[in-house]
Amino acid sequence: MTSAEPFSRRAPSGAARSSDTPLFHAIAASWTALGRTVPGIPDPEWDRLVAAGPRPRRRLLFPNPRQSGPP
Repeated sequence: MTSAEPFSRRAPSGAARSSDTPLFHAIAASWTALGRTVPGIPDPEWDRLVAAGPRPRRRLLFPNPRQSGPP
């Protein structure tokens, strides 16, 4: 490859995906057993957190004296 050729991050067409390898399956199994997030598997905790939507902003009870403007 010369420096003028664009670099591709895609794996060669005959290469196995990382999720198809025995090493990935072993690591994924140990992470699952520990309750950790595994790439490619939905995370119920994340789904619950993002489903709630953003929290409303809280108003400060005591305004910052360094801020200028009306209270």
